[in-house]
Amino acid sequence: MSIEKIFEANAFYLKDTYILRLENITTKKKKIICLLHGFPSNKQKNYDIAENLCFLGYTVYIFHYDGLGLSRGIFSFKKCFNIMENILNFINETDQPDNISLVGHSWGGYIALTRFNSLINKGKLVLLAPLTRF
Repeated sequence: MSIEKIFEANAFYLKDTYILRLENITTKKKKIICLLHGFPSNKQKNYDIAENLCFLGYTVYIFHYDGLGLSRGIFSFKKCFNIMENILNFINETDQPDNISLVGHSWGGYIALTRFNSLINKGKLVLLAPLTRF
């Protein structure tokens, strides 16, 4: 019996933000999905979704907002917007993707909704039980 490696997982910090990057290594696609969790949750809630998207050929980023989960620092609702900008800049510089899709749950849906139009290389916007007013 042989085991085929389908994806690689790499965890790292971008400033104080903990990020987990799942990359499908069987495809040449440069399509990125960034999963944004709700408050006060963390990436564990979306790991199953991230893993399945990775099996479909996407590179998936999931992260904890500063002050939550494995991230360092102090949580701030306002800071979440800057964190997302930092992550999107990092993705554009390191992956040079064809497009970036945002999938946001609850609070993460609100962040995704406010940042989607600023993407140069828009993919899809998916909102799961989004917070639509703040």
